[in-house]
Amino acid sequence: MEHLELQRLCGEFQSQDTVASLGGGAWTQPANVALLKGSSLPVFFLDAPVEELWRRCRPQHGVRPLLRNEKEFRALYAARRPVYLDGTLRVETHARSVEEVAQHITLLLGLAGNLPTT
Repeated sequence: MEHLELQRLCGEFQSQDTVASLGGGAWTQPANVALLKGSSLPVFFLDAPVEELWRRCRPQHGVRPLLRNEKEFRALYAARRPVYLDGTLRVETHARSVEEVAQHITLLLGLAGNLPTT
């Protein structure tokens, strides 16, 4: 189901300015990776040290099956990080505000001239 939705979104991305945030497992599925790499759409990996990611995830409400304890979280991060780095544009988010990360991505996309001035 996730792959079918991603196919639909990729079609939309070609015709409009759209951003989607994928779950951590999306990039670990070979069919999703092939679809995204074949789409010529930019894919960003928002990276941070594992300690920072653990801190960000812990206070979230609801049950997250892959967030049982820090040891398992670190193992999952170590296993997935090399996959995330393959075929993506890495953006370091540690010690950056959301606005700073967004501005950096805008620069990477070559849209800096389109930023509103304040």
